Amino acid sequence: MSAAEELAGEPGGEGVTAHWNKIKQANPGEINALASKLASSAEENEANGNTVSQAVSTLDGAWEGPAADGFASYMTKFRKAGADTGEALAKAGQALQNVSRVLESTKSGIERICADAMQEINSMRKGAGEETKPEELEAKIRPIAQAAVQAVGEKISSAESELQGAVGKLNEAQTPGSKFSELPTPDFGSPPAQTTPAGTEQVSAPSPGSGSSGAVGGAPSGGSAGAVSGGVGAVGGAAGGGGSAGGGGGMTSYGSSGAPPSTTPPGNVEQWIKEAIKILKENGVPVTEENIDEIWTIIEKESGGDPNAINDWDSNAAKGTPSKGLMQCIDPTFDAHKLPGHDNIYDPVDNIIAGVRYTFDRYGGFEGHPGLASMAGGGGYQGY
Repeated sequence: MSAAEELAGEPGGEGVTAHWNKIKQANPGEINALASKLASSAEENEANGNTVSQAVSTLDGAWEGPAADGFASYMTKFRKAGADTGEALAKAGQALQNVSRVLESTKSGIERICADAMQEINSMRKGAGEETKPEELEAKIRPIAQAAVQAVGEKISSAESELQGAVGKLNEAQTPGSKFSELPTPDFGSPPAQTTPAGTEQVSAPSPGSGSSGAVGGAPSGGSAGAVSGGVGAVGGAAGGGGSAGGGGGMTSYGSSGAPPSTTPPGNVEQWIKEAIKILKENGVPVTEENIDEIWTIIEKESGGDPNAINDWDSNAAKGTPSKGLMQCIDPTFDAHKLPGHDNIYDPVDNIIAGVRYTFDRYGGFEGHPGLASMAGGGGYQGY
């Protein structure tokens, strides 16, 4: 029996039942678990948006003309819908976290009020002499119970007020700024008319797989199609240059660490990884050179190996904390996971150190990294 139910059986305590019934079935733990799922969905949504953005940036560098412009315009709207959806998920998760907090605090507060009242009442009963009449004892107990009931009612009223605010936030989250379902039909322009120069014999297109048709999109082999299939580096370059490949312009600030430098540090990715592993091992992080491939894959997918890469369009960018560097850390994450003396987010070694420590803190190691785990299962890379 709960303390509230005990108090309800005391003179003057009957009123606590109506208050307690409003909250006794609430399960803050389950609500908090749902909030965590929404927060995770928001993070996964953002990671998927980053993947789409990188792919579009790479393609945009190798495709020109009205159709390319139409595609870029459509994908800008697509990315915004994704960012707005992620923001809505994050808002809903935060609102549910607040609901969980209010319910937990209110339930524990009510139990404490009732338990204190019952302790006082029981002490009064024990101290009452045999000559004390029941009606006299009841007269002493009643104001104690009534005061507790009033305090419980105030707790409930305060909780209801806070929960109304959370409900408002949840309602806001149901209407993101833009939705995938409302995206207009893409306008790729009119296809060019097929013509044959005068005096030229018309030749049928080769079948797939023959001759040079293996180039992406039917481009001549060795031509611009190589830009589509060849280079993660193209993604990093676009990010490092401020997203000039059509990234959506959502960034409001470079954040606390400022803009990227105009020069690239000496060395290469493998050298930077090896140096970071050495420092991480010295600081108790269980990594070895056997993990070079995992770290390389994350870097390749996140930044294309560009230590000055910066994401200027997603929800983090809109909040003034764009993802930066080899492993695309935002400033708060970098600051929380950097090591002393390694506090330059654009330094490739420092960035790897923070990114790996974050991976271990959040996912327990590379096995739990969402991108690596997805690829190991045959899927595509997912951001972390």
